[in-house]
Amino acid sequence: MSIRVLTLAMLSAMFCIESAPSNAADLSRKPFSRWGQSFCAQSGNCDVNFGVVPASHAYEIKFVSCYLSIGNVNGKPLYWYLHVVKPGKDPVGRIHLRPNSLGTTTTEHTYNATENGFLRAPAGATMTVAMTRDTSTAGGIPFLECTMTGEDVTLG
Repeated sequence: MSIRVLTLAMLSAMFCIESAPSNAADLSRKPFSRWGQSFCAQSGNCDVNFGVVPASHAYEIKFVSCYLSIGNVNGKPLYWYLHVVKPGKDPVGRIHLRPNSLGTTTTEHTYNATENGFLRAPAGATMTVAMTRDTSTAGGIPFLECTMTGEDVTLG
């Protein structure tokens, strides 16, 4: 058997294992993607809310990607993360995002952040990307746009 065939067989087996339900309570899995954007407050805080996980579902978040534009060439994000909170405000977990500078123009500074991770959001949980920026320099209102992807798990 050639290395190529063996590699394809192993990848195929890994895909089948990963797409199968992870436990007896998982009835089905399907890919999901959520997108959101926000024009942020002058205060320096900015959130993109992805909504609430529906009843009888869990979202397994595996990838988060964001784009940030700050109307000030000196502006920069300080903290940036996706967090999941259960009803009653109990935290489930976070995926921290590491900003990368995409450059500046005469009027703005842009960043992106892309992270792989794993975070299981249970039914009723809210999912939000939060960003806090440096407000020590005057600047325009930031624009934040994010996508998250993973699997929508229907629970039994």
